[in-house]
Amino acid sequence: MALQILLCPGKPCCFLFFSTSSGIGPLGEYLLESRQFSVLESKTDLRDRLPFEDAQFDPVICTETIEHNKDVDSQEIKDLESFNYSGINNLLAEIGRILKPKGKLLVTTPNANSYNALAKWLTGQLPLMHAEHVNEFSIGELKRVVAQAGLTVEHIATYDSWQENFWRGISQG
Repeated sequence: MALQILLCPGKPCCFLFFSTSSGIGPLGEYLLESRQFSVLESKTDLRDRLPFEDAQFDPVICTETIEHNKDVDSQEIKDLESFNYSGINNLLAEIGRILKPKGKLLVTTPNANSYNALAKWLTGQLPLMHAEHVNEFSIGELKRVVAQAGLTVEHIATYDSWQENFWRGISQG
């Protein structure tokens, strides 16, 4: 799995992006165009240890990434028959490890309970935003996996992060 990592010049922050043919998402594009960030591309498997020291970053921004993360490889029947969240759990635990104490994590991911997902389901389509997604999360499910990783949710809300003005508002606020 290719991972785009944007590194802030002179600041201890880390932006994790899943690298696909469609690019690195709206935040990555905005940061690259507007902020002169450097990009490190790594072939890191997000189910494994991230290539960073403990307590190195604040913030960590993981945008449009966790929905691509598969389970850890296993031959156990219980792991083969359903999604067990092992890859997601590992990624979030690793993010917790590389975050500085009291550091912040921003996650964006499609909302499995959105009107778009519901409309797809009602019309007999796969209710995922994109077919290559392994899992999409409801708000409750996202809160659960974040808590399992030992992280605390301070704020959770639904927004359309693909709108051009969304990231401009975040960066100015």
